[in-house]
Amino acid sequence: MGSKLNLTYLKQYSDTYTHQVVGRFFQNKAQATGQELLQLTPHRQVNLFVLKDIFERWKKEIEKLKSPYFDYQALEVKQAIQETMNVLSRHISVKADYLEPLMIEAVQDMVSLYMEPRVYFERYFNTVEHTKVSLKTLKEIKKYFVYHSNLVDQLISQMEDSGKSELSSDQVLKQIAQFDFDQLDYHKLADELAKVIPIDLGALGVKESEEGEQASASESTSFFDTVEDSQQETIERAEVKTEAKQTEEVVSNAPEKEVPSQSQKKAGVLDAKYFQQFFASDATRFGQTKLDKITGNINLNQRFMFINALFKNNEEAFKSAIKGLDEANSFDQAISILNAEYANTWDPDSEEVEELLALVYRRFRA
Repeated sequence: MGSKLNLTYLKQYSDTYTHQVVGRFFQNKAQATGQELLQLTPHRQVNLFVLKDIFERWKKEIEKLKSPYFDYQALEVKQAIQETMNVLSRHISVKADYLEPLMIEAVQDMVSLYMEPRVYFERYFNTVEHTKVSLKTLKEIKKYFVYHSNLVDQLISQMEDSGKSELSSDQVLKQIAQFDFDQLDYHKLADELAKVIPIDLGALGVKESEEGEQASASESTSFFDTVEDSQQETIERAEVKTEAKQTEEVVSNAPEKEVPSQSQKKAGVLDAKYFQQFFASDATRFGQTKLDKITGNINLNQRFMFINALFKNNEEAFKSAIKGLDEANSFDQAISILNAEYANTWDPDSEEVEELLALVYRRFRA
């Protein structure tokens, strides 16, 4: 399937967007760290795609370093390589000249993913690197997608259910062709992009008839029919979280299922019952697959975020906490551990807390 977007205009827009962001950021800096990349633009998907590109390039470079004269499968060697990669991951440093091409591609990919997810995923998986798509790869890339991550969730679930560790690219492409992607609001994306540089939907190739179809659909659909769908259409994860809570408050009539409001939660206290209901309300977005362990399922950008935002740059405290969570017997016990030892200064509404507890929920989900 080919793109209907004006790719020449999209490239020009991405260049302008990147020059604006990079020029402003590097006025007083020589390099960007990993944590700074996570917050470089107001668009989380762009930031994550930049990190995904770095991660994937880095994996290729590591593979090139392997010599035929050594056993890279030996446990001691594998542990040493992993530890080296962990150390390097905490010292990301990217100069402007190297960041610009990554961001240009990330902006183009974000718009493509948002507006034409089928085209984006077909192109992404139809490459030499993806002649075979492994379960490990899918788990690694899943957290880099803000939009349409439910496709990756479905692929992971199907592979785990069938006991397969990999699929051919043809099998993945067939799944993509059959997948029912959500239709997201183009104007909402345009409004968000305007925080950096306005985008012309007409020049991009979005026809007025397509815009009208979106408006008509929203006008002819009941509010109560769209409450849950609105969670998938939100531009930023923080907005999704707020809408999810509003959905539960509007739809839930049974007192025992009522989700506490924001005002009922205290800073520094994590409510196990609230978060269980919150994650259960949208299993597709938070991940459908159960985790055997949290360790090994935290990606690079999450590791940065958790250590810096929740553990005050203390990696040992982070490792100790994850070990304790993996050894807990239930979600309630895991939350009790966090409340007793770590969460006294955390904001329960923060994105960092949400992502960490989503992993904990998947560790103990039924």
